[in-house]
Amino acid sequence: METCNGDETDNPILVRRDDEVISEAKWNGFKLCGDNIDKTVKPRNMTISKQSQSFNYFNSYAVLDRIDMSLCSEEAPLIDLEPDMGSILPSNDNKLSIIRNMAVLVARILVKNISFFKLHFEDAVEYHIKHKFTKEMSTKSEVVNLGIYLHSERSYDEFLQILDKLEKYIPKKIVEHDGLMREVHHQVLLGGDQMTAARARGSKMIRMNSTTDSKRLTGLLPVSEDWHTKVILLEVPYVG
Repeated sequence: METCNGDETDNPILVRRDDEVISEAKWNGFKLCGDNIDKTVKPRNMTISKQSQSFNYFNSYAVLDRIDMSLCSEEAPLIDLEPDMGSILPSNDNKLSIIRNMAVLVARILVKNISFFKLHFEDAVEYHIKHKFTKEMSTKSEVVNLGIYLHSERSYDEFLQILDKLEKYIPKKIVEHDGLMREVHHQVLLGGDQMTAARARGSKMIRMNSTTDSKRLTGLLPVSEDWHTKVILLEVPYVG
């Protein structure tokens, strides 16, 4: 089966089996995720020739975007050398929004830990802070397992093999620029823990002088998943 990727707004994606188009659908976008799988096998009777074996593999999957991101720009924002401090500091609206959100979190804590509040106010607690995309984000994620790669993320050589396989899922399209046809790669988030994100960034730096976008892994944008991002945030004041 082959996927011929099109533009996310106008041109559809054609899914082919041999030379036959079996489906046609608008591209909604997705995210790639992965993490290491480590397994240690210990022999029943350990000897000099029979030692414990450690296997390090990489599990990956894709998650369909629940929100239409087709109108978002893929260009990196430029840094303003002379920023307006008024636009950076929290405004009164920002402060009020934080207070409203914190009130919801405090109410959850009180109801969870104090029996009086749980008895009288459990039905009044807002367990999900409503936002613009509450309806979309309340739906179940569509996850596609991409399999386990028999490579370790501890080695750059092996991790590059993993990224080369994941790069094949990047949507691409052919555009004309200055009379020449050029293949453009959409950027797809590659989520993982801190080690996975660091390995991916390092791998892209190794390939930065390659001749093609595919070899440079242009379409993969490494990010830390939300839980790991919170851990990083806590490490700054408490560990650093």
